[in-house]
Amino acid sequence: MNSQDIINAVETVVQNNRAKIGNMINALNGGWEVWLQVETALQLYGNLMLGAAAQREYPYPGVVQRCDILLTPRLGANIYMELKVQNAAFDNIIDRFRNDITKIRQLPGVLRSQNTMIAIAYMESFNPIDLMNVRKHEGVMVGSFSVYQYNGINWETTTGNPVSGNPTIALFKDYTPPDMMN
Repeated sequence: MNSQDIINAVETVVQNNRAKIGNMINALNGGWEVWLQVETALQLYGNLMLGAAAQREYPYPGVVQRCDILLTPRLGANIYMELKVQNAAFDNIIDRFRNDITKIRQLPGVLRSQNTMIAIAYMESFNPIDLMNVRKHEGVMVGSFSVYQYNGINWETTTGNPVSGNPTIALFKDYTPPDMMN
């Protein structure tokens, strides 16, 4: 499984529940984040990881912090995932996404090098410049950073400025070089 499989799972859940998500954003004020975490884990489990385990709020080994979802495939490395969503207050999801990236980067290098570490944010209203600054500062040489937008028909990777108001998924995948494994 790779990060594209995870993005595909989030996209599928979002696409299949567009009307419901609009209601949840306004009614649950962030409570739908748990729903998206569970639905994404179920999507991955059903499509990609038969026989694998998925757990919510799982502690990172050797530290106090917890990840939103731990996926343990039958084969391969564990996948630790942080997932943030926009809420009705439209607080700064980009800051919360950046905090998840920082949280991942502060984990021990050995843990990061032996597992897959991913931070995802789902948003619809945001400042495109803020998101591009995350890409500029957080994705250079320390990981991969991708932005996917829904154009009304399908999801597309965007390399330019994303458009606020369009459903958007941002993904950061950590990369820990062997010389940083401490």
